[in-house]
Amino acid sequence: MTRRPSMATRRRNNAPVRPPHRVQTPAGAAVVMAAAVAFLTLGAALGLASFSNTELTAGEAGPGLARLLAVTALVAGLPGVLVSVLLLGGKAPIDVLVPAIVVGVVIGGLESIFLFIPITGPPVAAPFLLLVLAFPAVTNIVVGASRRRQH
Repeated sequence: MTRRPSMATRRRNNAPVRPPHRVQTPAGAAVVMAAAVAFLTLGAALGLASFSNTELTAGEAGPGLARLLAVTALVAGLPGVLVSVLLLGGKAPIDVLVPAIVVGVVIGGLESIFLFIPITGPPVAAPFLLLVLAFPAVTNIVVGASRRRQH
């Protein structure tokens, strides 16, 4: 039997359905991003305080040292942002970076408050315990729990 052009054979479409491939984001990239943003926030807060409020920095050396610490924090934060972007390999999923940036801003804000209010001892390092929230697995648990409550 010869084939005629009108009798085209139909292809079977029974391939298994697979979920779309999700690229795993290294957890280190989110933690490095959170720490870097914390340093950037701390540097920005110290820089603004050294220029705007003279009561926070006492004496002649106070504003200069506050500005030096602010620049040091900013210089420490910028390479951290670059390292986290390099760890992601150019693929920056928003659902990983946004929580890391928010956690970094909260940590930097709390650390700057602790620097402006004279507190000594272990509570000064307590905000860095929030870095646990920057891990994508912990973020998924927290966001998943809040989404379950909304429904």
